[in-house]
Amino acid sequence: MHKRHDTTLIAPAVVSLLAFTLAPPLGILLASASTAHAQFGTSAPLPGDMGLAPSAGNQATPHVAAGAAGFLAVWEDDASSIVDTVLGQQAFGSSVPGNHDIHGMLLDLDGNRILDAPIVIDHGPWDQLRPRVAWNGSEYLVVFESTHPTSSFYTKGIYGVRVSASGQVLDAAPFLIYDAPGFDETMPIVASAGGDWLVAWLDLDPLTQLSIVSGRIVTSALALGPRRTLVSGASGSVPSELDLAAAGGRYALLYGLNYGGNVRVRLFDAAASAVAPAQVLATSGNRPGIAASASGFYAAWFGSFAFRGTTIDLNGAVGTAGGAVLAPPALNNSSVLSVGYDGAAFTVGFTSLPDVYVVRVDGAGTPLGAATSITTTPTWLSQVAVAGAQGRTHVLWTDTRATPNNFGIDPADVWRATLDGGGNVIRTDPISVSPPAQFGARIAGAEATGFVVVFNSYSGGVSRIVAQRLDALGNAVSPEPFEVLSADRTLVSFDVAWNGSEFLCVWGRLRSMTSSGTPSIVEYRRFRADGTFLDPAPVPVMEGDIARVDAVGSTFLVAAHFHHPVLQSNHIVRHRRVAGGTGQFLDPAPVQTSVGELGDLVGLADRWLVTRSTPTGCFVDLNGVAGALTYYGPGQSMRVARNAAGTEALLAYEWRDQSGIHTTTNIRTQRVALDGTALDPQLGPLVSSAANAQLRPVGVALGDEYTFVWADHRAHPTIEPGLGDVYACRMDRNLSQLDPQGLPLLATPNAEGSVELFASGAGRAIFAASAIERSGPHAGVHRVRTASYTAGPIGAIVCIQPAPNSSGLPGAISAHGSTLAADRALRLTAQQLPHQALTFFLVSRTLTTPTVPPASQGVLCLGGNVGRFVGPGQILNSGPAGAAELDVDSAALPTPFGPVAVNVGETWVFQAWHRDSVGGAATSNFTSALAVTFR
Repeated sequence: MHKRHDTTLIAPAVVSLLAFTLAPPLGILLASASTAHAQFGTSAPLPGDMGLAPSAGNQATPHVAAGAAGFLAVWEDDASSIVDTVLGQQAFGSSVPGNHDIHGMLLDLDGNRILDAPIVIDHGPWDQLRPRVAWNGSEYLVVFESTHPTSSFYTKGIYGVRVSASGQVLDAAPFLIYDAPGFDETMPIVASAGGDWLVAWLDLDPLTQLSIVSGRIVTSALALGPRRTLVSGASGSVPSELDLAAAGGRYALLYGLNYGGNVRVRLFDAAASAVAPAQVLATSGNRPGIAASASGFYAAWFGSFAFRGTTIDLNGAVGTAGGAVLAPPALNNSSVLSVGYDGAAFTVGFTSLPDVYVVRVDGAGTPLGAATSITTTPTWLSQVAVAGAQGRTHVLWTDTRATPNNFGIDPADVWRATLDGGGNVIRTDPISVSPPAQFGARIAGAEATGFVVVFNSYSGGVSRIVAQRLDALGNAVSPEPFEVLSADRTLVSFDVAWNGSEFLCVWGRLRSMTSSGTPSIVEYRRFRADGTFLDPAPVPVMEGDIARVDAVGSTFLVAAHFHHPVLQSNHIVRHRRVAGGTGQFLDPAPVQTSVGELGDLVGLADRWLVTRSTPTGCFVDLNGVAGALTYYGPGQSMRVARNAAGTEALLAYEWRDQSGIHTTTNIRTQRVALDGTALDPQLGPLVSSAANAQLRPVGVALGDEYTFVWADHRAHPTIEPGLGDVYACRMDRNLSQLDPQGLPLLATPNAEGSVELFASGAGRAIFAASAIERSGPHAGVHRVRTASYTAGPIGAIVCIQPAPNSSGLPGAISAHGSTLAADRALRLTAQQLPHQALTFFLVSRTLTTPTVPPASQGVLCLGGNVGRFVGPGQILNSGPAGAAELDVDSAALPTPFGPVAVNVGETWVFQAWHRDSVGGAATSNFTSALAVTFR
């Protein structure tokens, strides 16, 4: 913000200088037009909102291993998918892979989290699944399935990443362990007999085409041994579930046949050569798990309606044929089990809904007591993992207690219990914790009073609408956002608007997930620019879900989509006006706007335009009366913005070609006049037609320039959920592309999306998007990033200032915004000025021979009737940046005879005067002169 000065600060010498009448023009020093370009500033995550909570998205298939002085827990995580085109679900219900990643967390012996954010072990495209981890004495190896595209579809292979004892990821990219074309390798397992690791997986015999178990040795230097067949398949008897442990230089591979047939074990030496034939532990069983002590192994499984287990020594001798019973048949509804060893006893962990149970077993295989429940939850439990060391045991499982309503996006988190040497629970809490994910940014406000960006701050099971105050450049002005509303996973949409004195935030809230249940409701809450709430609690508006809001004058219009599946056959859009200041409803009941699904809403000069999700819309007047519905062409996911004067609406939408294939989605635009007339052809101009899909566009009108941003999949197939980039395109006043290839704003292998762009002033906008962070305190989650955007300059430099000021540079001038006189949206900027210098702008219709006035170092280029911008708030200070900005009202340009309005076709010339000091002597100087022709 610039420091403002009162006009009484103008020295008399300055007044007389500016009253000086210039001689008739003898010549003009004409400079070429400015070659500066529009630009986006560097985006940065918003501050604050860093409280750890169960992670957003779904966390599943945990595994854990003991290391030097603690444990590394790993899991598959789809938090990066929560803002993609299909909200984290597989695309269109097909078998196309999603975008699960591999995350991890270091724990000390007592189960304390050592890190403040998850370790991002792999965040590649497509799916990474079923992680397993093992310690080799100096570092961890995490192995997992990883999906990669092929020329026809996709393939799964086995990949690995090493992690140090301190949690540092040692491999910049996952290394390939094995991936044969034409077959998906799955269910990797890993163990270390000291120094090296054995990695095994379910594979396919290329000759017999039967499932087998393959494996290979991986050294700490990433040398790979030969691929070996560890277990051969036979017709009607193929290996299925696997587990692996290592002790005394031996590996014990535990596996089941046909998901419920025999449970067998086979021993291998440190080079992965078999040392004994496979032993049958049970003729019927599944869900096998195994762990190692210094002297041998303990294997457990579910068979014959009970959990059973037995010891196995280093030579393969089995302690109890058929296995000893560990838990009674009453606990037989488990989905998985796992085994760990804490240095003194084995722990078998399993689930029997709704509990997680453990059974302690001594080194001889004797149970040390009955199965004990270590946690109870009323929701689903599955996927237990157990590891122990030095008298401590960690039991991990996936748990849905944070999302009991299970609204389809966030089914599970990873929880753990830490047990002491006696099997007693020390602690139980979620382990997959992180700062909240942030997405869905909406921006409103004005430069004079400030902006807010409202977004969803989302942890597992909790959805908060929060607002962060911003300055004119999109920078946060407070260290923490403030909370507008906190709820469970019932918030389905939100929006925010500014009416000149207050913000109104609106949202839709689910109240039932059944078709016959209570319909969703739309609510609002108002707050001032400083974040002070005007409504102590949310105010109900009407039944509905998708909610949008904007203001005309002081009045807000709230629109919502409504469809009661029992009482109403059609989807409709309804609206209701809210009075600024009082918050009272100006419509006693919701008013039907149109039939269809709500798209977007914008307030214009004296009415609102309410659009459907397709390029169709109707106007609502100030009395709340809706006009006829107008069709503007094919398309979907439409957003709408306004020009500076509010006389024109800008539509931005997705358009698919006639094939209907999702990956051919492009971005198009149209303009609509205040009377509803389409200013462009029905199938509007192309904004982007890059490869693959461009999605969810938003545009702004910045005077002589239109700018659009969108989620872009040119480098990421649209069937790859969770990934995408953010691109932009500028268009001139005729909607011709200035950036035919697009401008990459956020283009990395990470996930980016949930894009917003808001016109903040003449020639300037604020950009926001969600982007996944790879490292640091935000690791593994989406965070809202903001930046400013400055449109390309307008006008032409017609007189160059040859005399530098005390900064060592001559003063420069530029203009941004609109040359349309009716927009009244022109901004002048003076730069390269002395610091803290008194500055104001001059204007005239006349350009004259450059002249050096008395008491000045530089030339004045203006002649004729020179006007001075010296009214309230117009006398500026260049501040520490040596720059000053002024918003010019084209309806009131100053002249010696009073303010006048610009006429279409006129050219006005601007120049800035500023004080200066050279060699201790007071002087003044000028910038170059800029001519702007209005239209």
